[in-house]
Amino acid sequence: MDNSTAADSTEMQRIVEARVRIGSVCEPGDVVAQCLVAVCGPVEADRHIQGSAPGPLVWADIEEALRTAGYSSPRQAYRAALARWSQRTGRIGASAVLKEMAAVGTRFVPPEDPAWPPGLADLGLSAPFGLWARGPSGAGDGDAVRARLQASSRSISIVGARDATGYGRSVTHSLAAAAAEAGLTVVSGGAFGIDKQAHVSAMARARRISADHPPTIAVLAGGIDKLYPAAHTELLEDVCTDGLLVSEATPGAAPTRWRFLQRNRLIAALGRALVVVEARQRSGALSTANHALAIGRDVGAVPGSIEQQASAGCHQLIAESGAHLVSSPGAALRLPVDAEMQRIVPESVAARFDPGAAPPRSTDGMSEEQQAVYEATPVRAAAEIDSIARVACVPIGRVRAVLGEFEMAGLVTRSAGRWVRCSRR
Repeated sequence: MDNSTAADSTEMQRIVEARVRIGSVCEPGDVVAQCLVAVCGPVEADRHIQGSAPGPLVWADIEEALRTAGYSSPRQAYRAALARWSQRTGRIGASAVLKEMAAVGTRFVPPEDPAWPPGLADLGLSAPFGLWARGPSGAGDGDAVRARLQASSRSISIVGARDATGYGRSVTHSLAAAAAEAGLTVVSGGAFGIDKQAHVSAMARARRISADHPPTIAVLAGGIDKLYPAAHTELLEDVCTDGLLVSEATPGAAPTRWRFLQRNRLIAALGRALVVVEARQRSGALSTANHALAIGRDVGAVPGSIEQQASAGCHQLIAESGAHLVSSPGAALRLPVDAEMQRIVPESVAARFDPGAAPPRSTDGMSEEQQAVYEATPVRAAAEIDSIARVACVPIGRVRAVLGEFEMAGLVTRSAGRWVRCSRR
């Protein structure tokens, strides 16, 4: 390791430890603390939160940041923040906690890390100070966890009622399974009802098709080492194995009502769109939808019976908030867009999940590149992707993308990393 790399590594470690301490002192959504971080950087902000007074020049910048954030009396807001922070300062050894969590496959990811989900930037001063992300136990130094977090940027959030109806669970199964098959990560909250069904169905479909992306993320309201609800311990352990658990709360933190409400903004921001399957008129699912609308996410709502209170919130979203009416899995798959506002799921894939859609079996309308890949894919003996790329004379990255589209369209199938054309019908 050269000197510059070692210096970068040391600086990142200082940032991580500072943000761990800040997160242990400050509650989710603490705007005063975020203003400090924005002005001073996490290391210096940590010192001020621990009680070190900022100098006059730094204070002038902090005061301006607080005014911009909406505080009419910055000094009063800062004093009030210091009073609440003082109750928790010095209560955590960041280095020890990081080491303990790494031993069980958990890594703390700060916004300065390349694996940081880009959608969280849309939360502005309400963004988390960092994320605890947990994958399979024994995931070494956490690189596997970071890789999964980075691979989950193609995502859709699915939420709904805890007391879900049979209809709601059935719809959720269809939506989550289609999302997993289309290469999306399903984000939800690990709760009873709709959340549970979303996680279970996404994982089941991903296993069936041997998906190479994390099928689901569960966002927890409390510490990542305290799985909640306890009745979902087995489910959340499965999510760790197949996908990720994430939380902004310090390990050991209890899932309080305030943290549940704040957790909803993370579910909204981690998904590139949000679908509400069932929701009463006053519910956590509607809170999540409001967070999503506030940061510019497309929100979809599934209609239900006018006699079911479980669908009243969805009808309200459609009527009053301009939510998209989700009438099929295909309609849900059209919602997620990337940073450039381009659809993440191609229309040819989304159409496959519309009512009455049949997998296309024709090569009509293919581009020259698609035609080359299709013709290079064998009819009988399956071939590896590098062999198909060589025959088609198409870059392997593009071959991988085209074969993914073909698989969704029912033109090819894969097994153990090898590809073969489906028989024409």
